[in-house]
Amino acid sequence: MSWKYQWLSGIAAIFLLLSLGIHETLADVNIIIRGTVIEPTCSVTGVDGNSQTEVDFGNVPLKAVGTVQAQRSLKMKVACDSAPVTLFVPLIMGC
Repeated sequence: MSWKYQWLSGIAAIFLLLSLGIHETLADVNIIIRGTVIEPTCSVTGVDGNSQTEVDFGNVPLKAVGTVQAQRSLKMKVACDSAPVTLFVPLIMGC
């Protein structure tokens, strides 16, 4: 082999070896996060602040029990550590 051919082969080998180390490898990695989810403390009262609320269903026929005819709305105040909320809860008299 001529020295020119050996020299070119050596340079090509060097470039080949250098190019192998340049590539980056990307991969998916699993990350484990451990913690405790703490629900905010909430207090539920009527809109007027009373802890007991009465709902008057009036006279409800037996056939209407569990239907929309026996439904009444109830306003409740739910105050949590995160933010106060007023809920409108439909109540349906059922068996």
